Amino acid sequence: MTGPYVDDPRAVEERERPDRRRLAVLWRLVPLVRPHRGRFALALAALFAGSGITLVYPWAARAAVDVGMGARTSSDLDWIVLGIVGVFVINAVLVWLRHYSMSWLGERVVADLRGMVFDRILTLPLGWFHERRRSASWSGASRRTSPSSRVWSAASCRWRCATRSRCSARWCCCSSST
Repeated sequence: MTGPYVDDPRAVEERERPDRRRLAVLWRLVPLVRPHRGRFALALAALFAGSGITLVYPWAARAAVDVGMGARTSSDLDWIVLGIVGVFVINAVLVWLRHYSMSWLGERVVADLRGMVFDRILTLPLGWFHERRRSASWSGASRRTSPSSRVWSAASCRWRCATRSRCSARWCCCSSST
């Protein structure tokens, strides 16, 4: 029985099944990532290390509770808190490294892809442009693949990331001094 709020069981089954066609398109980007595999490996290592270091937090909380409830001195608790702060700093560095590496990699892959599209457009015969002159899909192609837009997109993202990092560093310095 199907109604306005009840789905057909077959439709639910089809929606829950992963669509491999959508993911298969990503394999076409592998040749563009291959020249930057060192940066990709660095990003993956930072991702796994950052994920693994989050396992320290529950252990540190357990140790802090054990030390706080036990008859030990407060200097032991101070060392645990100092260790947690160190783990926070290491985790922040790993998150930054992962984000920077993945952003850099994404920008390079997109810039390389745009360059390939631009090079391909330059090899097309003039008749091809004449046939598609009024096409809506062609209207912005030259603007999207121009070298100036590639430089602008790469520079603007780096500027935003650098500004955000500077603001975060200033906030940390100001908040720690008070």
